[in-house]
This record gives sequence, C-alpha cells and structure tokens, in this order.
Amino acid sequence: YCQWAGKRLPTEAEWEMACRAGKEDRLFPWGNKWMPGDQYYANIWTGTFPDVNTEEDGYRGTCPVTEFPATQFGHKNMIGNVWEWTQDWWTDDLVDKVKKGGSFMCHKDYCYRYRCAARSQNTPDS
Repeated sequence: YCQWAGKRLPTEAEWEMACRAGKEDRLFPWGNKWMPGDQYYANIWTGTFPDVNTEEDGYRGTCPVTEFPATQFGHKNMIGNVWEWTQDWWTDDLVDKVKKGGSFMCHKDYCYRYRCAARSQNTPDS
C-alpha cells in the first residue's frame, strides 16, 4: 500500500514519537492513565483472555480507525485495534520486521503490547 500511495512506513522511532505525541515517558498516546475519566481510548481485549471478550470498549474485533479520540498530533488508534508495521528490522538477520501498537486481541494479562514503547516482531509476509 505504501508503495502504491508513494509513501513509506515509519521507522520505529518515528512511530514512537507519533504515539507519544512528542512527549517523553508516556505509556499511552493520551498519557499514563489507561482509562482517564473511566473511558476507553483504545480497542483491546476486555474480559478474560482468551475465553471471554466483554466488549467493554464497544468492540469484539477491530473497530473503525476513527473510533477513538485523536492524539495531539491528530493520529487515531495508535495502540490496540491492529498491529502497525514499521520499516525497521527486528535484528540484523533481516528476517522479522518490528510491529507496534498491539491489537484488539491484546490484554494486560497476556499481551501488554498496547503501550507506546512496546514492540513485537513478525515476518513481512505474515
């Protein structure tokens, strides 16, 4: 898609800067509290993974990219919902690429990767 659109994926550092909206040491795009005002700001697994998703965030699976409030930079859904690729390789072996943001299947007890600093990897063909 990026090639077709004449764009590129962000580097991991660029992605993290965008996720934190330029702030340092920020856990989530909106700050350090997971649910400010007792409201969800991201789509993750709510309930007991993998048995019950209570859909407290409003979604069982993915949600529209415009669903939650934008960051100060105007970005939406930087964490949760779907993993986001970066252009960086996981290691010098050039096998796996870095992906960021977690997904709707992440839960704090299982996959706490819906934080700005968290990272994971997978092969580009996955």
